[in-house]
Amino acid sequence: MKRIKYLIVLSIMILLTGCGANDGSKILEDALTNMQNVNSGIMEVDVLVAMDGYSIDMRITNAFTERGDAHSSLTASVLGIDVKSESYTILDGDDYYIYTNDNDEGWTYEIIPVNEYVNDEMSVGMVSGFADNYKSVTKVKSDRKGETKLEVVVDKDAIMNALVFAQDLGEEADFELADDFVMNVYIKDGYITCISMNFTDILNIEESSISTYTMNFNISEHNNVAEIAVPKDVYDNAKQI
Repeated sequence: MKRIKYLIVLSIMILLTGCGANDGSKILEDALTNMQNVNSGIMEVDVLVAMDGYSIDMRITNAFTERGDAHSSLTASVLGIDVKSESYTILDGDDYYIYTNDNDEGWTYEIIPVNEYVNDEMSVGMVSGFADNYKSVTKVKSDRKGETKLEVVVDKDAIMNALVFAQDLGEEADFELADDFVMNVYIKDGYITCISMNFTDILNIEESSISTYTMNFNISEHNNVAEIAVPKDVYDNAKQI
C-alpha cells in the first residue's frame, strides 16, 4: 500500500506544466482548463499490483459535492485478505460530521471543526494534473465509444526529479523508470473521463519482480452531484468516537 501511495503522490508532483505541440495537445489543454472548474463529480480509482508472489487489487470510489460533502468507499484484496470501508463526510455549520464503517464493524462518527479538517481524498483537480506536464500528446484510435483517446508521454527524468518532494514526505524512493512514461487520457464533451496508467514494463523496484502494476482513474458526473445524504439507518445507529 505504501508504494501505491508513493506513486500517486509522485505522479501528482511531476505533472505540473504543459509542453510540446504534437497532435492532440489542443484537445488536452482545453480539457485541462475545463477540469479546473469541476466542483463535483464521481471518481473511481482502480489499482492492480502483482509482484514478488503477492497481489493488491483495490478500488476506491469517491463522490463529492461543491460544498465539500463526500461519500467514499474502498474495497481491496491485499495478500489474499479482503478489506473494505465506507464513509460519509457532511458539512453542517462550522463542523464536518464524518461517518465511517470499516470491515462491517459498525458505523461510528466524529465531529471535526472546519478549521481543523484535513481533506486527504484525491480530488479531480489533482488527478487531471496527471496529464498536465506532458512531453508529447498524440491522438489515437479510441477503444471507448464517443470518447477521444490521447497518448500522453511524460519524460522519465521529470518523474525522477519529483523524488525530492516524496522523500520530504518521509517516503522511501526505491524504484527507477526504464523509459519515458506513457498514459492514456480519454476525453468526452471537453472533460477528462479516464486516465489509464501502466507502470508494468518500465518500473524497476529494488529486489522486486513485477508482473502487473496498473492504475486507472475514471471520472464521471462532472459538476452533476448536487447533494450527498447520510442514510437514515447510518444516522440513527452510528456511535460517536
